[in-house]
Amino acid sequence: MHKFAYLLAIVLGAPACGEGGALATDAADAAVPEGPDAALPAAADAGPDAATPVEPAVLGIEPTSAVFAEQWIGSSRPAQVFTVTNVGDRDALALTVSVAGEHPGDFDVDASDCDALAPSASCTVTVSFTPTGAGARRSSLRVGNRGGAETTELSGTGRDPALFNRVFVSSQKYSMTLGSAQAYDAECNALATAAGLNNATEDAFIAWISSATSSAASRLGDARGFVRMDGRAFADELSGGAIYRGVEFFETGAPVPPTQFVASGTTPLGELSVNSCASWTATNRGVTGGRATSGPHQWASSGGSLCSTPQHIYCVEITKERQLVPPQYPGRLMFLTNADFPVADPDTPQQACTRSAPAGSGPVVPLVSTATQAAAEVLEDDADYVRPDGVLVGSGAQIKSGEWLSGAWQQGDGTYPTSIRRVWVGGTAVDQLGDLTCEDWTRSDADIDGRWSHPQRATDGSSWGTSDRRCSSPSMRFYCVETGAAAPADTAPADTDD
Repeated sequence: MHKFAYLLAIVLGAPACGEGGALATDAADAAVPEGPDAALPAAADAGPDAATPVEPAVLGIEPTSAVFAEQWIGSSRPAQVFTVTNVGDRDALALTVSVAGEHPGDFDVDASDCDALAPSASCTVTVSFTPTGAGARRSSLRVGNRGGAETTELSGTGRDPALFNRVFVSSQKYSMTLGSAQAYDAECNALATAAGLNNATEDAFIAWISSATSSAASRLGDARGFVRMDGRAFADELSGGAIYRGVEFFETGAPVPPTQFVASGTTPLGELSVNSCASWTATNRGVTGGRATSGPHQWASSGGSLCSTPQHIYCVEITKERQLVPPQYPGRLMFLTNADFPVADPDTPQQACTRSAPAGSGPVVPLVSTATQAAAEVLEDDADYVRPDGVLVGSGAQIKSGEWLSGAWQQGDGTYPTSIRRVWVGGTAVDQLGDLTCEDWTRSDADIDGRWSHPQRATDGSSWGTSDRRCSSPSMRFYCVETGAAAPADTAPADTDD
Protein backbone atom coordinates (compact mmCIF):
# COMPACT_ATOMS: atom_id res chain seq x y z
CA MET A 1 0.00 0.00 0.00
CA HIS A 2 1.23 3.46 -0.80
CA LYS A 3 1.85 5.58 2.30
CA PHE A 4 -0.01 8.52 0.74
CA ALA A 5 -3.15 6.49 0.11
CA TYR A 6 -2.97 5.11 3.66
CA LEU A 7 -2.69 8.54 5.22
CA LEU A 8 -5.46 9.90 2.99
CA ALA A 9 -7.79 7.16 4.06
CA ILE A 10 -7.13 7.97 7.71
CA VAL A 11 -7.75 11.69 7.18
CA LEU A 12 -11.06 11.02 5.39
CA GLY A 13 -12.17 8.60 8.00
CA ALA A 14 -12.37 5.68 5.66
CA PRO A 15 -11.11 2.22 6.65
CA ALA A 16 -7.53 1.89 5.67
CA CYS A 17 -7.81 -1.61 4.43
CA GLY A 18 -10.52 -3.80 3.16
CA GLU A 19 -10.62 -7.49 3.27
CA GLY A 20 -7.32 -8.95 2.24
CA GLY A 21 -5.50 -5.76 3.18
CA ALA A 22 -6.53 -3.76 0.07
CA LEU A 23 -7.44 -0.08 0.18
CA ALA A 24 -11.26 0.33 0.33
CA THR A 25 -12.54 2.42 -2.66
CA ASP A 26 -15.79 2.90 -4.68
CA ALA A 27 -16.61 0.09 -7.01
CA ALA A 28 -16.10 2.37 -9.97
CA ASP A 29 -12.54 3.01 -8.89
CA ALA A 30 -11.73 -0.61 -8.11
CA ALA A 31 -10.08 -1.20 -11.44
CA VAL A 32 -8.58 1.70 -13.38
CA PRO A 33 -7.56 0.79 -16.94
CA GLU A 34 -4.03 1.45 -17.91
CA GLY A 35 -2.39 2.44 -21.18
CA PRO A 36 -3.12 5.25 -23.66
CA ASP A 37 -5.75 3.27 -25.60
CA ALA A 38 -7.64 1.88 -22.64
CA ALA A 39 -11.34 2.77 -22.50
CA LEU A 40 -12.71 4.51 -19.47
CA PRO A 41 -15.45 2.58 -17.69
CA ALA A 42 -19.02 3.79 -18.02
CA ALA A 43 -20.47 5.61 -15.05
CA ALA A 44 -22.92 3.58 -13.08
CA ASP A 45 -25.24 6.60 -12.76
CA ALA A 46 -24.78 9.68 -14.99
CA GLY A 47 -26.81 11.83 -12.64
CA PRO A 48 -29.06 14.81 -13.42
CA ASP A 49 -26.26 17.07 -14.63
CA ALA A 50 -24.91 14.78 -17.33
CA ALA A 51 -25.06 16.02 -21.00
CA THR A 52 -28.03 14.79 -23.07
CA PRO A 53 -28.87 15.32 -26.79
CA VAL A 54 -30.64 18.67 -27.48
CA GLU A 55 -33.89 18.24 -29.40
CA PRO A 56 -34.28 20.51 -32.47
CA ALA A 57 -36.88 23.22 -32.37
CA VAL A 58 -40.11 22.58 -34.26
CA LEU A 59 -40.25 24.77 -37.39
CA GLY A 60 -42.94 25.46 -39.97
CA ILE A 61 -42.50 26.89 -43.50
CA GLU A 62 -45.26 28.63 -45.44
CA PRO A 63 -46.09 28.11 -48.19
CA THR A 64 -45.38 24.36 -48.05
CA SER A 65 -44.53 24.30 -51.76
CA ALA A 66 -44.06 26.85 -54.52
CA VAL A 67 -44.36 26.81 -58.29
CA PHE A 68 -42.47 29.69 -59.90
CA ALA A 69 -43.68 31.47 -63.01
CA GLU A 70 -42.22 30.11 -66.22
CA GLN A 71 -38.99 31.96 -66.99
CA TRP A 72 -36.69 32.41 -69.92
CA ILE A 73 -33.29 30.82 -69.31
CA GLY A 74 -31.20 33.39 -67.43
CA SER A 75 -34.20 35.51 -66.38
CA SER A 76 -34.77 35.88 -62.63
CA ARG A 77 -38.13 37.57 -61.99
CA PRO A 78 -40.18 37.19 -59.91
CA ALA A 79 -39.06 36.15 -56.40
CA GLN A 80 -41.25 34.45 -53.81
CA VAL A 81 -41.21 34.94 -50.04
CA PHE A 82 -41.40 32.08 -47.52
CA THR A 83 -42.14 32.50 -43.82
CA VAL A 84 -40.27 30.32 -41.32
CA THR A 85 -41.96 30.11 -37.90
CA ASN A 86 -40.82 28.50 -34.66
CA VAL A 87 -44.01 26.61 -33.72
CA GLY A 88 -42.46 24.79 -30.76
CA ASP A 89 -41.54 25.71 -27.17
CA ARG A 90 -37.75 25.83 -27.41
CA ASP A 91 -35.39 28.32 -29.09
CA ALA A 92 -34.25 27.63 -32.65
CA LEU A 93 -30.55 28.53 -32.70
CA ALA A 94 -28.06 28.74 -35.57
CA LEU A 95 -30.56 28.20 -38.39
CA THR A 96 -29.11 27.09 -41.72
CA VAL A 97 -30.97 27.79 -44.97
CA SER A 98 -30.01 26.03 -48.18
CA VAL A 99 -31.34 24.56 -51.43
CA ALA A 100 -30.95 20.90 -52.36
CA GLY A 101 -32.32 18.61 -55.04
CA GLU A 102 -32.07 18.21 -58.80
CA HIS A 103 -31.36 21.83 -59.77
CA PRO A 104 -30.11 23.75 -56.70
CA GLY A 105 -28.27 26.26 -58.87
CA ASP A 106 -31.56 27.47 -60.35
CA PHE A 107 -32.88 28.80 -57.03
CA ASP A 108 -31.16 31.66 -55.21
CA VAL A 109 -31.86 32.22 -51.50
CA ASP A 110 -31.72 35.36 -49.36
CA ALA A 111 -32.08 34.41 -45.69
CA SER A 112 -30.21 37.31 -44.15
CA ASP A 113 -32.74 37.79 -41.34
CA CYS A 114 -33.13 34.09 -40.49
CA ASP A 115 -30.49 33.30 -37.83
CA ALA A 116 -32.30 32.34 -34.63
CA LEU A 117 -35.96 32.20 -33.61
CA ALA A 118 -37.59 32.28 -30.20
CA PRO A 119 -40.83 30.31 -29.78
CA SER A 120 -43.62 31.78 -31.94
CA ALA A 121 -41.18 34.09 -33.76
CA SER A 122 -40.90 34.19 -37.56
CA CYS A 123 -38.46 35.26 -40.27
CA THR A 124 -38.62 35.45 -44.04
CA VAL A 125 -36.64 33.75 -46.78
CA THR A 126 -36.72 35.12 -50.33
CA VAL A 127 -36.17 32.69 -53.19
CA SER A 128 -35.70 33.70 -56.82
CA PHE A 129 -35.83 31.34 -59.79
CA THR A 130 -33.24 31.71 -62.55
CA PRO A 131 -33.39 28.60 -64.75
CA THR A 132 -30.12 27.43 -66.24
CA GLY A 133 -31.85 25.00 -68.58
CA ALA A 134 -35.14 24.34 -70.34
CA GLY A 135 -38.02 22.24 -69.04
CA ALA A 136 -39.05 21.31 -65.50
CA ARG A 137 -36.65 22.45 -62.75
CA ARG A 138 -37.00 21.11 -59.19
CA SER A 139 -35.33 21.56 -55.82
CA SER A 140 -36.17 21.89 -52.11
CA LEU A 141 -35.75 24.77 -49.69
CA ARG A 142 -34.20 23.35 -46.48
CA VAL A 143 -34.16 25.10 -43.09
CA GLY A 144 -31.95 23.22 -40.62
CA ASN A 145 -31.71 23.44 -36.82
CA ARG A 146 -29.73 21.24 -34.37
CA GLY A 147 -29.69 18.24 -36.65
CA GLY A 148 -33.34 18.55 -37.72
CA ALA A 149 -34.70 20.19 -40.84
CA GLU A 150 -37.92 21.33 -42.49
CA THR A 151 -38.24 21.43 -46.28
CA THR A 152 -40.58 22.87 -48.88
CA GLU A 153 -40.65 21.90 -52.53
CA LEU A 154 -39.59 24.36 -55.24
CA SER A 155 -40.40 23.96 -58.92
CA GLY A 156 -40.43 26.00 -62.08
CA THR A 157 -40.02 25.75 -65.84
CA GLY A 158 -37.24 27.15 -67.95
CA ARG A 159 -37.91 28.29 -71.49
CA ASP A 160 -35.22 28.35 -74.18
CA PRO A 161 -35.41 31.46 -76.43
CA ALA A 162 -33.42 29.60 -79.09
CA LEU A 163 -36.62 27.71 -79.92
CA PHE A 164 -38.22 30.89 -81.28
CA ASN A 165 -37.58 33.43 -84.04
CA ARG A 166 -35.54 36.50 -83.14
CA VAL A 167 -36.48 40.07 -84.00
CA PHE A 168 -34.12 43.05 -83.89
CA VAL A 169 -33.60 46.61 -85.06
CA SER A 170 -30.75 47.02 -87.53
CA SER A 171 -27.74 48.70 -85.98
CA GLN A 172 -27.07 50.27 -89.38
CA LYS A 173 -29.15 52.85 -91.24
CA TYR A 174 -29.99 52.25 -94.88
CA SER A 175 -30.95 54.32 -97.88
CA MET A 176 -34.71 54.35 -98.39
CA THR A 177 -34.24 53.78 -102.14
CA LEU A 178 -32.71 50.31 -102.36
CA GLY A 179 -35.43 49.43 -104.91
CA SER A 180 -37.09 46.35 -103.43
CA ALA A 181 -38.06 44.58 -100.22
CA GLN A 182 -35.63 41.78 -101.05
CA ALA A 183 -32.74 44.26 -101.04
CA TYR A 184 -33.53 45.04 -97.41
CA ASP A 185 -33.84 41.30 -96.66
CA ALA A 186 -30.24 40.93 -97.84
CA GLU A 187 -29.10 43.69 -95.47
CA CYS A 188 -30.84 41.98 -92.53
CA ASN A 189 -29.18 38.67 -93.33
CA ALA A 190 -25.76 40.33 -93.57
CA LEU A 191 -26.22 41.80 -90.09
CA ALA A 192 -27.50 38.47 -88.70
CA THR A 193 -24.48 36.63 -90.14
CA ALA A 194 -22.06 39.14 -88.67
CA ALA A 195 -23.73 38.77 -85.27
CA GLY A 196 -23.67 34.95 -85.38
CA LEU A 197 -27.45 34.69 -85.63
CA ASN A 198 -27.96 33.35 -89.15
CA ASN A 199 -28.36 29.83 -90.52
CA ALA A 200 -25.88 28.03 -92.75
CA THR A 201 -27.46 29.35 -95.94
CA GLU A 202 -27.57 32.91 -94.57
CA ASP A 203 -31.23 33.47 -95.43
CA ALA A 204 -33.06 33.04 -92.10
CA PHE A 205 -34.20 36.68 -91.86
CA ILE A 206 -36.45 39.08 -93.72
CA ALA A 207 -36.85 42.82 -93.31
CA TRP A 208 -40.23 44.04 -92.02
CA ILE A 209 -40.56 45.98 -95.28
CA SER A 210 -43.35 45.87 -97.86
CA SER A 211 -43.23 46.82 -101.53
CA ALA A 212 -45.78 46.89 -104.35
CA THR A 213 -44.84 43.32 -105.28
CA SER A 214 -43.90 41.79 -101.93
CA SER A 215 -45.56 42.42 -98.58
CA ALA A 216 -43.86 41.66 -95.28
CA ALA A 217 -46.72 39.30 -94.38
CA SER A 218 -46.26 37.24 -97.57
CA ARG A 219 -42.53 36.76 -96.99
CA LEU A 220 -43.16 35.85 -93.35
CA GLY A 221 -44.81 32.60 -94.46
CA ASP A 222 -45.97 30.36 -91.58
CA ALA A 223 -43.38 31.61 -89.10
CA ARG A 224 -44.67 32.26 -85.59
CA GLY A 225 -43.25 32.74 -82.12
CA PHE A 226 -40.94 35.79 -81.97
CA VAL A 227 -38.59 36.92 -79.22
CA ARG A 228 -36.38 39.95 -78.72
CA MET A 229 -32.61 39.78 -78.45
CA ASP A 230 -32.88 39.55 -74.65
CA GLY A 231 -35.00 36.41 -75.05
CA ARG A 232 -38.27 37.96 -73.88
CA ALA A 233 -41.49 37.47 -75.80
CA PHE A 234 -42.25 39.93 -78.60
CA ALA A 235 -45.24 38.34 -80.37
CA ASP A 236 -46.79 35.04 -81.38
CA GLU A 237 -47.92 36.24 -84.80
CA LEU A 238 -46.83 39.52 -86.38
CA SER A 239 -49.79 40.19 -88.66
CA GLY A 240 -52.10 41.13 -85.80
CA GLY A 241 -52.37 43.19 -82.64
CA ALA A 242 -50.93 40.94 -79.94
CA ILE A 243 -47.54 42.57 -79.37
CA TYR A 244 -46.20 41.68 -75.92
CA ARG A 245 -43.29 44.14 -75.73
CA GLY A 246 -41.40 46.55 -77.96
CA VAL A 247 -38.47 45.17 -80.00
CA GLU A 248 -36.05 47.48 -78.16
CA PHE A 249 -32.67 45.89 -79.12
CA PHE A 250 -30.18 45.93 -81.99
CA GLU A 251 -28.76 42.63 -83.27
CA THR A 252 -25.71 43.33 -81.10
CA GLY A 253 -27.85 43.19 -77.96
CA ALA A 254 -27.43 46.91 -77.30
CA PRO A 255 -30.64 48.82 -76.44
CA VAL A 256 -32.29 51.06 -79.03
CA PRO A 257 -32.74 54.72 -78.00
CA PRO A 258 -36.32 55.15 -76.71
CA THR A 259 -37.69 57.43 -79.42
CA GLN A 260 -35.76 55.95 -82.35
CA PHE A 261 -37.74 55.87 -85.60
CA VAL A 262 -37.65 52.58 -87.55
CA ALA A 263 -38.86 52.51 -91.16
CA SER A 264 -41.25 49.82 -92.41
CA GLY A 265 -43.52 51.06 -95.21
CA THR A 266 -45.91 48.51 -93.73
CA THR A 267 -49.30 48.48 -92.00
CA PRO A 268 -49.89 46.72 -88.65
CA LEU A 269 -51.21 43.73 -90.65
CA GLY A 270 -48.01 43.41 -92.66
CA GLU A 271 -49.25 44.92 -95.92
CA LEU A 272 -47.91 47.81 -98.01
CA SER A 273 -48.45 51.25 -96.53
CA VAL A 274 -49.36 54.25 -98.66
CA ASN A 275 -46.03 55.75 -97.63
CA SER A 276 -43.17 53.52 -98.79
CA CYS A 277 -40.91 55.89 -100.74
CA ALA A 278 -42.80 54.94 -103.91
CA SER A 279 -41.94 51.27 -103.27
CA TRP A 280 -38.39 52.22 -102.22
CA THR A 281 -37.47 54.20 -105.31
CA ALA A 282 -38.07 57.91 -104.57
CA THR A 283 -36.37 60.26 -102.13
CA ASN A 284 -39.01 62.98 -102.44
CA ARG A 285 -41.71 60.95 -100.69
CA GLY A 286 -42.48 59.88 -97.12
CA VAL A 287 -42.10 56.55 -95.34
CA THR A 288 -44.21 54.93 -92.64
CA GLY A 289 -42.49 53.56 -89.55
CA GLY A 290 -42.71 53.17 -85.81
CA ARG A 291 -40.84 53.16 -82.52
CA ALA A 292 -38.84 50.20 -81.28
CA THR A 293 -40.15 50.67 -77.74
CA SER A 294 -43.82 50.74 -78.76
CA GLY A 295 -46.52 48.09 -78.75
CA PRO A 296 -49.50 47.17 -80.98
CA HIS A 297 -49.87 49.29 -84.10
CA GLN A 298 -47.21 51.81 -83.15
CA TRP A 299 -44.16 49.52 -83.24
CA ALA A 300 -44.20 49.58 -87.06
CA SER A 301 -46.87 52.07 -88.14
CA SER A 302 -47.17 55.12 -85.92
CA GLY A 303 -45.51 57.92 -87.81
CA GLY A 304 -43.40 58.88 -90.75
CA SER A 305 -40.13 60.34 -91.96
CA LEU A 306 -38.50 61.58 -95.15
CA CYS A 307 -37.25 59.13 -97.74
CA SER A 308 -34.20 61.28 -98.28
CA THR A 309 -32.88 60.26 -94.85
CA PRO A 310 -31.30 56.81 -94.15
CA GLN A 311 -33.25 54.85 -91.53
CA HIS A 312 -33.05 51.81 -89.29
CA ILE A 313 -35.20 48.79 -90.24
CA TYR A 314 -36.67 45.78 -88.43
CA CYS A 315 -35.23 42.32 -89.12
CA VAL A 316 -37.28 39.19 -88.44
CA GLU A 317 -36.22 35.53 -88.32
CA ILE A 318 -38.66 33.23 -90.16
CA THR A 319 -37.34 29.67 -89.71
CA LYS A 320 -39.46 28.48 -86.75
CA GLU A 321 -43.18 27.77 -86.40
CA ARG A 322 -43.73 27.50 -82.65
CA GLN A 323 -46.60 29.07 -80.76
CA LEU A 324 -45.42 31.59 -78.17
CA VAL A 325 -47.41 32.31 -75.02
CA PRO A 326 -45.52 34.70 -72.73
CA PRO A 327 -44.60 33.46 -69.24
CA GLN A 328 -47.26 34.45 -66.72
CA TYR A 329 -46.01 36.78 -64.01
CA PRO A 330 -47.95 36.95 -60.76
CA GLY A 331 -49.16 40.38 -59.76
CA ARG A 332 -52.03 42.84 -59.79
CA LEU A 333 -53.84 43.46 -63.05
CA MET A 334 -53.36 46.61 -65.11
CA PHE A 335 -55.38 47.12 -68.28
CA LEU A 336 -57.27 49.53 -70.56
CA THR A 337 -61.00 50.08 -70.40
CA ASN A 338 -62.77 48.05 -73.07
CA ALA A 339 -64.64 50.92 -74.70
CA ASP A 340 -64.04 54.54 -75.55
CA PHE A 341 -64.99 56.87 -72.72
CA PRO A 342 -67.14 59.90 -73.48
CA VAL A 343 -66.48 62.12 -70.47
CA ALA A 344 -69.52 62.32 -68.16
CA ASP A 345 -71.66 60.03 -70.35
CA PRO A 346 -72.80 58.47 -68.08
CA ASP A 347 -70.14 56.46 -66.20
CA THR A 348 -67.44 57.73 -63.92
CA PRO A 349 -63.88 56.50 -64.60
CA GLN A 350 -64.36 54.12 -61.65
CA GLN A 351 -67.45 52.58 -63.19
CA ALA A 352 -65.75 52.27 -66.59
CA CYS A 353 -62.91 50.30 -64.97
CA THR A 354 -65.24 48.03 -63.05
CA ARG A 355 -67.26 47.30 -66.20
CA SER A 356 -64.02 46.36 -68.03
CA ALA A 357 -62.41 44.23 -65.29
CA PRO A 358 -61.53 40.63 -66.26
CA ALA A 359 -63.58 37.91 -64.60
CA GLY A 360 -62.15 36.86 -61.26
CA SER A 361 -60.18 40.05 -60.65
CA GLY A 362 -60.24 41.88 -57.34
CA PRO A 363 -61.42 45.47 -56.88
CA VAL A 364 -60.10 47.81 -59.56
CA VAL A 365 -59.63 51.59 -59.66
CA PRO A 366 -58.72 54.06 -62.43
CA LEU A 367 -55.08 55.13 -62.67
CA VAL A 368 -55.80 58.80 -63.36
CA SER A 369 -55.10 62.10 -61.66
CA THR A 370 -57.72 64.52 -60.41
CA ALA A 371 -57.35 67.99 -58.95
CA THR A 372 -57.09 66.50 -55.45
CA GLN A 373 -55.38 63.14 -55.98
CA ALA A 374 -52.38 62.02 -58.01
CA ALA A 375 -52.76 58.80 -59.96
CA ALA A 376 -49.79 57.34 -58.07
CA GLU A 377 -51.79 57.17 -54.85
CA VAL A 378 -53.51 53.98 -56.00
CA LEU A 379 -50.18 52.21 -56.67
CA GLU A 380 -48.11 50.29 -54.12
CA ASP A 381 -44.36 50.58 -54.64
CA ASP A 382 -43.53 46.93 -53.94
CA ALA A 383 -46.49 45.42 -55.83
CA ASP A 384 -46.01 44.11 -59.39
CA TYR A 385 -48.59 45.05 -62.02
CA VAL A 386 -49.29 42.76 -64.98
CA ARG A 387 -51.49 42.86 -68.07
CA PRO A 388 -54.23 40.23 -68.51
CA ASP A 389 -51.82 38.28 -70.76
CA GLY A 390 -49.42 37.92 -67.80
CA VAL A 391 -46.74 40.30 -69.10
CA LEU A 392 -45.13 42.40 -66.39
CA VAL A 393 -45.75 46.15 -66.78
CA GLY A 394 -43.60 47.02 -63.74
CA SER A 395 -43.67 47.48 -60.02
CA GLY A 396 -45.59 50.38 -58.55
CA ALA A 397 -42.29 52.18 -57.99
CA GLN A 398 -41.24 51.65 -61.63
CA ILE A 399 -44.55 52.91 -62.98
CA LYS A 400 -44.36 56.01 -60.79
CA SER A 401 -40.85 56.78 -62.01
CA GLY A 402 -41.69 56.20 -65.70
CA GLU A 403 -39.50 53.08 -65.94
CA TRP A 404 -42.21 50.81 -67.33
CA LEU A 405 -41.03 47.37 -68.49
CA SER A 406 -43.89 47.09 -70.97
CA GLY A 407 -46.99 49.06 -71.82
CA ALA A 408 -50.46 48.48 -70.35
CA TRP A 409 -51.91 48.32 -73.87
CA GLN A 410 -54.22 45.33 -73.46
CA GLN A 411 -57.92 45.81 -72.73
CA GLY A 412 -59.65 44.17 -69.80
CA ASP A 413 -61.43 41.79 -72.19
CA GLY A 414 -58.04 40.52 -73.42
CA THR A 415 -57.99 42.19 -76.84
CA TYR A 416 -55.17 44.39 -78.13
CA PRO A 417 -55.99 47.67 -79.92
CA THR A 418 -55.11 47.50 -83.61
CA SER A 419 -55.32 51.26 -84.00
CA ILE A 420 -53.94 54.17 -81.99
CA ARG A 421 -55.59 54.52 -78.60
CA ARG A 422 -55.18 57.43 -76.21
CA VAL A 423 -55.62 57.38 -72.45
CA TRP A 424 -56.84 60.17 -70.18
CA VAL A 425 -54.29 60.73 -67.37
CA GLY A 426 -55.00 64.27 -66.11
CA GLY A 427 -51.52 65.34 -65.00
CA THR A 428 -47.97 65.76 -66.29
CA ALA A 429 -46.60 62.86 -64.20
CA VAL A 430 -48.03 59.84 -62.40
CA ASP A 431 -47.21 61.35 -59.01
CA GLN A 432 -48.56 64.83 -59.79
CA LEU A 433 -52.00 66.27 -59.14
CA GLY A 434 -54.11 66.76 -62.25
CA ASP A 435 -54.03 70.15 -63.92
CA LEU A 436 -56.17 69.36 -66.98
CA THR A 437 -58.83 66.88 -65.86
CA CYS A 438 -62.05 67.83 -67.67
CA GLU A 439 -63.12 69.09 -64.24
CA ASP A 440 -62.30 65.75 -62.63
CA TRP A 441 -63.81 63.81 -65.55
CA THR A 442 -67.29 65.29 -65.24
CA ARG A 443 -67.47 67.59 -68.31
CA SER A 444 -67.19 66.87 -72.01
CA ASP A 445 -67.19 70.49 -73.18
CA ALA A 446 -65.36 71.38 -76.35
CA ASP A 447 -63.73 74.40 -74.71
CA ILE A 448 -61.87 72.65 -71.87
CA ASP A 449 -58.93 70.22 -72.03
CA GLY A 450 -57.68 67.00 -70.48
CA ARG A 451 -54.20 65.51 -70.46
CA TRP A 452 -53.64 62.19 -72.19
CA SER A 453 -50.94 59.70 -73.15
CA HIS A 454 -50.18 56.89 -75.63
CA PRO A 455 -50.43 53.47 -73.94
CA GLN A 456 -48.36 51.98 -76.79
CA ARG A 457 -45.43 54.29 -75.93
CA ALA A 458 -45.25 53.57 -72.21
CA THR A 459 -41.59 52.53 -72.12
CA ASP A 460 -40.05 55.41 -74.07
CA GLY A 461 -40.45 58.13 -71.46
CA SER A 462 -43.19 60.03 -73.32
CA SER A 463 -46.22 58.15 -72.11
CA TRP A 464 -47.72 60.40 -69.45
CA GLY A 465 -49.50 63.71 -69.85
CA THR A 466 -47.27 65.35 -72.45
CA SER A 467 -50.25 66.34 -74.63
CA ASP A 468 -53.76 67.65 -74.11
CA ARG A 469 -57.03 67.32 -76.02
CA ARG A 470 -60.52 68.76 -75.87
CA CYS A 471 -62.68 66.96 -73.35
CA SER A 472 -65.19 66.33 -76.15
CA SER A 473 -62.64 64.12 -77.97
CA PRO A 474 -63.74 60.56 -78.87
CA SER A 475 -61.63 57.37 -78.76
CA MET A 476 -60.23 57.92 -75.27
CA ARG A 477 -59.69 55.27 -72.60
CA PHE A 478 -58.52 54.94 -68.97
CA TYR A 479 -55.85 52.83 -67.30
CA CYS A 480 -57.24 50.57 -64.57
CA VAL A 481 -55.32 48.76 -61.82
CA GLU A 482 -56.24 46.05 -59.37
CA THR A 483 -55.94 47.09 -55.76
CA GLY A 484 -55.78 45.31 -52.42
CA ALA A 485 -58.18 47.84 -50.89
CA ALA A 486 -61.95 47.61 -50.81
CA ALA A 487 -63.78 48.75 -53.93
CA PRO A 488 -64.70 52.47 -53.96
CA ALA A 489 -68.26 53.42 -53.10
CA ASP A 490 -69.21 54.47 -56.64
CA THR A 491 -68.31 51.11 -58.18
CA ALA A 492 -70.97 49.97 -60.61
CA PRO A 493 -71.89 46.29 -60.98
CA ALA A 494 -70.29 44.47 -63.88
CA ASP A 495 -72.26 44.79 -67.09
CA THR A 496 -72.06 41.62 -69.17
CA ASP A 497 -73.23 43.53 -72.26
CA ASP A 498 -70.11 45.72 -72.28
